[in-house]
Amino acid sequence: MTELRVENRYINCFSIILATLATFFAALYIIPREPVTTGANLFGFFINFSVVGLVPIVLMLLATGGCFWLFATHPERGNFAGLPWVLIPNVVLPSLATLITGTMLTQLERNPIWWLALGFSLVIIGVILNAEFSVLSPTREDNKVRQRKAREKDLRVFIGYFLLD
Repeated sequence: MTELRVENRYINCFSIILATLATFFAALYIIPREPVTTGANLFGFFINFSVVGLVPIVLMLLATGGCFWLFATHPERGNFAGLPWVLIPNVVLPSLATLITGTMLTQLERNPIWWLALGFSLVIIGVILNAEFSVLSPTREDNKVRQRKAREKDLRVFIGYFLLD
C-alpha cells in the first residue's frame, strides 16, 4: 500500500464527512413532520421533547466527530495531536451550522424547496469546514493574515446562514 498524500487524505475525509451528512440530512425527508403542540414553558420559550427533535443534536455530534477526524489529517497536526481540546474553537461553527441545518430541515415542508435548502446548507457547511481547516496552519507571520481572513470569512458565512434561517 502506498501512503496517501496529505491533500488526498484531506479530500477523502472532507468528502466522506459531507457525504455522510448529506445522507443523514436526506433521510430527514422521509421522517414525517410532527404536529405543532405546545410544550413546557420555560421563561417564555416553549420546549418540546421528541425523537425527531433529537435528530439535529445527533447530527451535530456526528459533525463534531467528523471535524476532529478531518482536522487529524492536517499537515501540522503534531502541534495539537496530544491536545484535542485545542481544536474545540475550530469545531464549534461547523457543528452549529449542522445543528441549524438539521433543525431547519425538520421544520420545512417536504417540497422541492426543501432540496434547495439541503444543497445550500451543504455548500455552507463545506465552506465553513474548509475555512476552519485552513485556520489550523502554524502561527508563522505569512499565515497570520490568511488565518485572520479565513476566520472572518467563516464568521460572515455563519452569521449570514444563521440570519437566513
